[in-house]
Amino acid sequence: MEQGNETPTSKPSLWQQIKQALLQLLQQRFSLREDFDMESSAKAISKDIYFSGYRVWILICSIFIASIGLNTNSTAVIIGAMLISPLMGPIVGAGMAIGTNDFAMLKKAVRNFIVMVGVSLVTATLYFLITPIDTEQTELVARTQPTILDVGIAFFGGLAGIIGATRTEKGNVIPGVAIATALMPPLCTAGYGLAHMKWNFFFGASYLFVLNCVFIALATYLIVRYLRFPYAEVPDEAQAKRLQRYMLVAVLLIVLPSGWLFWGVVQKTIYETNVNKFIDALQKNEGIEVISNKIEYDKKNKLHRLHVYLLGKQVDSIKYEILKRELDDYGLQNTELVLHQEGGITFSELSQIESRLTGEVTNQLKEQLMQEMLTKTEEELRHKQAVIDSLQRLAQMQQQSSLERERFAQEAYAQYEGLSALSIAEVVEVLPEGKKDTLPTLFLRWTKNIPRSKQKEQEQRLLKWAKTRFQFDTVRVVHY
Repeated sequence: MEQGNETPTSKPSLWQQIKQALLQLLQQRFSLREDFDMESSAKAISKDIYFSGYRVWILICSIFIASIGLNTNSTAVIIGAMLISPLMGPIVGAGMAIGTNDFAMLKKAVRNFIVMVGVSLVTATLYFLITPIDTEQTELVARTQPTILDVGIAFFGGLAGIIGATRTEKGNVIPGVAIATALMPPLCTAGYGLAHMKWNFFFGASYLFVLNCVFIALATYLIVRYLRFPYAEVPDEAQAKRLQRYMLVAVLLIVLPSGWLFWGVVQKTIYETNVNKFIDALQKNEGIEVISNKIEYDKKNKLHRLHVYLLGKQVDSIKYEILKRELDDYGLQNTELVLHQEGGITFSELSQIESRLTGEVTNQLKEQLMQEMLTKTEEELRHKQAVIDSLQRLAQMQQQSSLERERFAQEAYAQYEGLSALSIAEVVEVLPEGKKDTLPTLFLRWTKNIPRSKQKEQEQRLLKWAKTRFQFDTVRVVHY
């Protein structure tokens, strides 16, 4: 019996076995098809597109809550408003409609989206027209300068949202996505801009809102295509390529401004870091105390001004020129340094020097006068005596001024709620041109629990009182 020629099957190598095992493990761990419910997910997303009835009232309530949170700078209130907001429905629906080539669904989503945005803007604008609080809180300002980081938040938030929406068990993904993508605060901030005619707030917040919407819809489109939702109308190859080109152009047009804004934020952060390094180095100078600093940004000429408020040893013109040259060493090119300094001594040293003026200085001059009496003329003696009298009067005046300022501070603490620190000094301001100017200055510190409006009201009364008390024409305020 003739035996047939059979080629034995070769066994896979150890590396191939490991590779196959790893691939299977990764597919099991990262598979999006596990617990995937296409039919119920499509129905739920389609249902959430509609914006009428109770959804309108829920949106109005959430807009009011978010506006109050932004107006009072309360993060917790803003988060609560985002949790109950129905804003994501039409946006996710638009992404799914594009992914399934369902133009009827897309029209419904866009129509409901426009109505939703209109109701939100009208509600927020009405609130900010009515409220008496018009302070630009940090929560409001934070929504006016979107960067490319917000692109990442919107895209990955949208991914998490559509992945959670296509599961049988929804879990707590959707509330988390509503908080992360933050669709509500930008709309309210845009309403604030309309109410107060602050177009930088309106356009900045509107851009952030559009940025979030586009990338939530894009993430939805990608997941819908990855999970192979059925097409409502199968597109031909040319139509599919044309749609992809349109989406790519739209995404680039949306992303590019955010990238430019992000670069500006990076540059500003680097600049402020360099300023902090310069201030830390200045603090190490013996006898100099930096109490605060302020940066004036000049966007047109890019010639910024760094104001530094000093106490202690007075910086002379030579030291000032050295400090100006050191700015370049800290990466602070195109920066003018403006020093605001008290007349050469700290407040703690002032009373000690004033008490010594009538003692040590006068006694030393008198002793020297006695030693020189035999050789000096009568005219020189009169000159020395005039100097002594002048120093004594100066010492008495400074001592009286110091006591008067201490009494003023104690009375102010008793009358003004929330005032935690108060100092008065005549500050010598050195400008880049070499000019000097002496300005009466109040150095104030308020406790954090005092409302800003009450703080401003008390501050105005305190300034008026200081002008009357010390007969100042003008008084500058420095917070520290």
